[in-house]
Amino acid sequence: MISLYKPNGSTKLYVNHSGANFPTTGRLPAATYERIAIDIVAAGSGVSTVTVRVEGVQVYGTTTASLDPSGVSTVQIGNDTKSQAFVVLADDLEVR
Repeated sequence: MISLYKPNGSTKLYVNHSGANFPTTGRLPAATYERIAIDIVAAGSGVSTVTVRVEGVQVYGTTTASLDPSGVSTVQIGNDTKSQAFVVLADDLEVR
């Protein structure tokens, strides 16, 4: 599982994968529209890649993630916790 999140009261973005949270250099101010891209190549334990871009600028990248090589089975847009409720508007979603 991979998630990209922004804690309440912060503009900082974090990515979660391989059982840990990792800070990015990206920011997401409230009430803004940003193009976010997450590229994932699931190749197994310790060899998968994850790249996150905000407005075309890479804010996170690793080639040592531990992801199931069978691929992504679910894509969730938005948040599933009541403590961090927010509105997400999504368009141009592409899953390959």
